[in-house]
Amino acid sequence: MAKRTSKALTEIGIKRLTKALPGKRKEVSDALAPGLVLRVTDRGVKSFSVYYRWKGKNTRLTLGPWPGLAVNEARVRAREVREWARKGIDPKLALRSVAAKEFAEAEAQNRAMMTFSDLATAYIDRETPRLAQGEKYAGTVRRWLLPAWQDMPVEELRRRHLTALTDKILDSDKPAMAFRVHEIAKRIFAWGLDRGDVEFNPFAGMRPPVIKKPRNRVLNQEEIAALWAAWDRQGYPFGDFQKLLLLTAQRRGEVAEARWSEIDLEAKTWVVPAERSKSDREMLVPLSDLVVELLEGLPRF
Repeated sequence: MAKRTSKALTEIGIKRLTKALPGKRKEVSDALAPGLVLRVTDRGVKSFSVYYRWKGKNTRLTLGPWPGLAVNEARVRAREVREWARKGIDPKLALRSVAAKEFAEAEAQNRAMMTFSDLATAYIDRETPRLAQGEKYAGTVRRWLLPAWQDMPVEELRRRHLTALTDKILDSDKPAMAFRVHEIAKRIFAWGLDRGDVEFNPFAGMRPPVIKKPRNRVLNQEEIAALWAAWDRQGYPFGDFQKLLLLTAQRRGEVAEARWSEIDLEAKTWVVPAERSKSDREMLVPLSDLVVELLEGLPRF
């Protein structure tokens, strides 16, 4: 049984209340709102409750923790609960309905206040670290998307905004960048939609500003021989790095970030971990005798 006293509750007075004795709890009744009490546990946790009559029985309903729920708000809610009970409305069901409505309104207000900067920064912080091309995506967002839409509410962004941005990039003769900006903008909103940060993706279904053409230019034997001679003159590290790119046919970032722990010279294999692979899956790369010979000649730090 909680020990109860009575007085007009204030924010300062509640803050000064000490915790209850070990294994006990105490209640302070509010002198200004009938039925409203502040409960204090032996750990010092403070919360508001309200007592009312329901179907002939004294019933208690928890309203919420202090200071999340201020004393004035608690008084309003306590009066509502007792009025619902007087009218034959179950206060527990009514309070859940009110809480759900308030939560929905708060969520809508948060979304209305969210700027593109808020959404893009969250995407960079939470999503890009786990992507193989995360740093590239983050750089594109900072270079192009944030300067264009930084303070715009996400709810106001439309297709025309992305079209205007990619047109500007195309006019500067950067078709590949226009394509990338288009795709990353769609990614950010798809991510936000999946999390519930936004209600819709304004760029869903949009066609890219340019058709991405596969590269079909390959080096001929004479070009490879000329490059190899230049790399021999260049030496370690950049000459050897370029040779490894050519011999393994792997991406620049994957080769640049390779670790000795990933390479088995005896088995002639290199395991690219999932976090550095574009496909987000572990990849086994077979190594030729020439690659092994090249690796064996590299310094180790």
